[in-house]
Amino acid sequence: MDALGFQCHFHALGDRAVRDALDAIEAARAANGRSDTRAHLAHLQVVHPADMPRFARLGATATIQPLRAAHEPQMDEPTIPFLGSERAAWHYPFGALPRSGATLAAGSDGPASSPGPPEAIHVAVNPRGPGADGAPVRRRTWWCWTATRSPFRPRGSRGRAWR
Repeated sequence: MDALGFQCHFHALGDRAVRDALDAIEAARAANGRSDTRAHLAHLQVVHPADMPRFARLGATATIQPLRAAHEPQMDEPTIPFLGSERAAWHYPFGALPRSGATLAAGSDGPASSPGPPEAIHVAVNPRGPGADGAPVRRRTWWCWTATRSPFRPRGSRGRAWR
């Protein structure tokens, strides 16, 4: 696909999927040379820290869905315990990716989540869901993973550093 000039889009949730996708992009670049195509890796639920600088080096875009990273019971109960402490630290590294040089793009992942940009932007920036009281948004409450992981908060904002 790369040799034909197609822009490839990978759905990569876990660290192994992210690494495999980056390996495929690297192999395509080695075989075909650099071009103006911009491969995208979407979701990026878990990214190994060693793979973060590869996004910039390979010209791959990290396509994030902030609402998917909302802190809610399904995150606390099955996800975090399944990941374990080491991988949980790599969970939704939306602040670390741009610090490593990655280009970010954002989307809604609709219809699996709300297609509304305001909700996604709000969750990406704030530690709480839209509405001062964290009220439900389209029948669901969105809670941010942590404000320190947000790529959209400036360094030192309210004493917090990006993750």
